[in-house]
Amino acid sequence: MTTAPTLPQFITDGGIETHLIFNMGMALPHFSVFPLNDSAAGRDAIRSYYRDYLSIAKAAGRNFLFATDSWRASSDWADLLGYDRALLKQNNVTSVSLCAEVADEFAAAGVASTIAGIIGPRRDAWQHDAGMTVAEAFDYHSPQLEAFSGT
Repeated sequence: MTTAPTLPQFITDGGIETHLIFNMGMALPHFSVFPLNDSAAGRDAIRSYYRDYLSIAKAAGRNFLFATDSWRASSDWADLLGYDRALLKQNNVTSVSLCAEVADEFAAAGVASTIAGIIGPRRDAWQHDAGMTVAEAFDYHSPQLEAFSGT
């Protein structure tokens, strides 16, 4: 009889958009966090959000899984927010950089971590209105993947 491999156990964040809107009173147009990467105050809010999980991960004796703030940092949403492609790419890079910066703080406190680069969605993730072919998905999501690959 074979046994399944043991998968790593992580603590992960609990919904950055919901927390920032409902607990912190922040306005997030189109429910998008990535525009916070544009300002020092926004980046501080993101760092603070992640830092709140350090004590939880430490108490649980688990690693932490950072989910980048890049959900909706893709072209359809960027168009709604008035972002050009260069700024959108920079926001995706910054989302990983912020996680890496806070991950160093976690490591210094004895909590290992992994960073997950969040991509998409193309449209409203809560209402199915259309699907994409594999080729369409590849074309649409490639800019985010390319931004992440350089980080």
